[in-house]
Amino acid sequence: MTGKASWSVLPFAAVLACSPAPDRPGWVAAPVPDLVLARHLVPTGFTGPAEAECVADGDPLERHLVSTEHTERGPIELYGLLADTDYTCVITTSSTEDTLTFRTGSPPADLPHWTVTGAGGWGDYTIFNHGTDEQGNRNPAILIVDREGRLRWYFDVPFDAADLDVSYLGDGTILYGGGYGAPPSIVDLEGDTQLRVTAQAVYHHHAERLPSGEFLVLVLADNTDGIQTWQGMEVRILDPSMTSTVWSWNTQRGVDEGWLNVPSQPGDPYHINSAQVTDDAVFVNFRQKSLIARLDRQTGDLVWLLGANGDFTLVDETGAPDDVANWFYGAHAPEHDGNRILLHDNGYTRPGGPWSRAAEFEIDEEAGTARLTWQYTEEGWYEPIWGDVDRLPDGHVLYTRAHCGTCRPEDLSTTQIVEVDPSDQSVVWRLVLADVHDAGYRAQRIEGCALFGNTRYCPAP
Repeated sequence: MTGKASWSVLPFAAVLACSPAPDRPGWVAAPVPDLVLARHLVPTGFTGPAEAECVADGDPLERHLVSTEHTERGPIELYGLLADTDYTCVITTSSTEDTLTFRTGSPPADLPHWTVTGAGGWGDYTIFNHGTDEQGNRNPAILIVDREGRLRWYFDVPFDAADLDVSYLGDGTILYGGGYGAPPSIVDLEGDTQLRVTAQAVYHHHAERLPSGEFLVLVLADNTDGIQTWQGMEVRILDPSMTSTVWSWNTQRGVDEGWLNVPSQPGDPYHINSAQVTDDAVFVNFRQKSLIARLDRQTGDLVWLLGANGDFTLVDETGAPDDVANWFYGAHAPEHDGNRILLHDNGYTRPGGPWSRAAEFEIDEEAGTARLTWQYTEEGWYEPIWGDVDRLPDGHVLYTRAHCGTCRPEDLSTTQIVEVDPSDQSVVWRLVLADVHDAGYRAQRIEGCALFGNTRYCPAP
């Protein structure tokens, strides 16, 4: 015979005090600290496998299917709920069927505001970072929204950093780091830190987990010519525990080998803002030099330099030399895919005047040529710093048009995350942050079944 019971929301600390007798199993919906868009369905007087179906009142498409198989801690964990929404959960065990209800709360008031238009293509969630461009008041956070633009998850970053790299690792954890303030760290969906780099350094701009389980990071490092010292940078690959460096390359080597200049005065002459590792190569993007370097991963030797002052000739579709203004200038986030390179071309120091775009180049190493094969821009678009670009599995391009309100006060634009279909240059999805000082840096699209158990975006089998 199946028993039925109804339970309401209780603080987690009150669960034990209100537990029913062991012979009468039941459940309570315990809030998750600092995360109003989540609940833990906690068993009382019961152990064993259980499944929950939680549906938003009045919205049958908002249906979450989760079970104790998703966690080793016992409770059924619900993440990715809507704010200010009533949910009814039916929890089924081998012998009982219990019902409980709860209502989620409102997100913190200090989170940014945004609007979304368009349906988008591949992927159902977008993760991105937020941090204002005002020094000392960055208000950094990591946010996940659904394709309709509704907030599904958030995390207050405990470091004062705006240009954070952030990525979903696919296993219920999120990696973030950089911004000259945040050591590379991994948090779970509950917001608990699972791993953090131990080496003391100033980490900036890039933090990535490689397929090997190792981590690619960037740090500041002093460089010198024996007379003066200036700010250089170092690319590091850390072991999976983030405790030791297994590979590194320092801009000092480029200085010693003569292909990186000695600056006329101390400063930041190279500014590496991203790197990418393949089987046999490490690609390093020098924003200040408007160059991408290919390094041999085994030896660290320079293989080639790509850019207006590099080793390749820019040609047009006929093979004739192209205008040097069509090179990239002050770029961010190059993605290397075979002989193709997709990047966020900020246009900083572009001959003829600065403007920004997403752009793809195709290189021919044997011929020593590069060709612009695709670009997308919008009227008046110029962002001198920050930004990101990703190619999605359906061929669309997701770019983060990260705005710095204090960089060009006359420009009242705001940060946008835009999805473009290159086949017809149409914008199929756009998120626009509301305030001119709402900065961003990078974004990532996530497939629905990889994140939350919501059948709206991940149909039940």
